[in-house]
Amino acid sequence: MIVITGASGQVGREVVRGLDGTGVHLRLAVHNRASAAPMIGRDIEAVEMNFADAGSIERAFSGADYLFLLTPNAEQSVQWAKQAIDIARQVGISHIVRLSAMGAENDPPVRLLHWHYEVEQYLQNSGVPFTILRPNAFMENFLYQVDAIRREGTIYSSVGEGRISFIATKDIGLTAAEILVTPGFTGKSYDLTGPTAVSYAEVAEAFSRATGRKIRAIDLRDDEMRQSMRGQPEWLIDNMLELFAFFRQGGVSDIVSDAVEAITTSPPQEINAWALDHASAFAQAA
Repeated sequence: MIVITGASGQVGREVVRGLDGTGVHLRLAVHNRASAAPMIGRDIEAVEMNFADAGSIERAFSGADYLFLLTPNAEQSVQWAKQAIDIARQVGISHIVRLSAMGAENDPPVRLLHWHYEVEQYLQNSGVPFTILRPNAFMENFLYQVDAIRREGTIYSSVGEGRISFIATKDIGLTAAEILVTPGFTGKSYDLTGPTAVSYAEVAEAFSRATGRKIRAIDLRDDEMRQSMRGQPEWLIDNMLELFAFFRQGGVSDIVSDAVEAITTSPPQEINAWALDHASAFAQAA
């Protein structure tokens, strides 16, 4: 049996889709069982789990062989991930596939990446066989800007001319699914990216072609980006601005990896194809 944490989120849903039909029993560990209801089936069950509640984690993990470990983006994420790893070891999980982030292995001066680095180190020293996946920025993150794109024909960023090898969450899910059901991946780490690194201006061009309307990329100063994110927790805004600066300065965001195709035998989706698949979401508001 495989336990999938965060199964109702962007990546978790894709892991479930990648495993559905393999004949392996899946247990979806979610904060609210109703969120997983559409995915429940003959070989798929759902249980409620709260990363702040060790008892609920133990119940969710008990009896499982494998674990896809995705923790929420929260100030407590390191503490929660370490506790989950400890419980996985205690109940006899034989392989953890951990969702980390690209660049985390080098512990760059970015808090979000440092948190992933800290968890990676803890997992590697836990004694539990592991595989670490480090995806770059998700293409699906553009869906958070859908209102501005529809109304204004604008994509906002603060990464300047920095190039990013965006990846579709579908490709992350398919890669994780293959690793969870195929031997030979333990003790390894993989960067996961799309096939090319693109600037926000090139993303806007892809969206323009897909929708048949002019979409622009506008780069904001940090203070403007902070204002645009108001309403979010301050710690999250600070951390995201650090990450954007890291991308702006080069960081590792433009690295392109062949891991997705090597593991799944299918090339990852590129930004033009993703834009076409989602063109209706970004169509001009009536």
